[in-house]
Amino acid sequence: KKTIPPAVFKAIKQIFIDLSERPLLERCLRGATQNSNECFNGLVWQMCPKVGFCSARVVETAVSLATAQFNDGPLAIEHVLSEMCLPVGAHTHATVAKLQATKRYQSARRRSEEVKMRRKKRRRVRKGAQEVQVEQEGVTYEAGSF
Repeated sequence: KKTIPPAVFKAIKQIFIDLSERPLLERCLRGATQNSNECFNGLVWQMCPKVGFCSARVVETAVSLATAQFNDGPLAIEHVLSEMCLPVGAHTHATVAKLQATKRYQSARRRSEEVKMRRKKRRRVRKGAQEVQVEQEGVTYEAGSF
């Protein structure tokens, strides 16, 4: 049986201790981490698509802009332009205002009980269809299986 070399173990031990802290594990149980990570990744790939090669500088810029937009919303674009001493025109300001209004509307709509119930119903229907398919065909995919 192979073991981890002592130097590697020493280097990663603290990471495992941090990752096994109770508050973090409780958040992960509720699934409170995946959607925000997917949202952030979506912002990065929107600015720097994975379909073609991008240099390290382009990827770093995309990550920086995505971080600003993820934390501050569409208004971050105006702040970045201002910091670069670039004028923020009327069209940019209007677009940012429209994006903020759309974001607020969608956020409120997603929180409504009606939309939550529809989402849960769709999920139940989808899960039921998957269970029927597994009954008919057997398991066709398992994580880590070859």
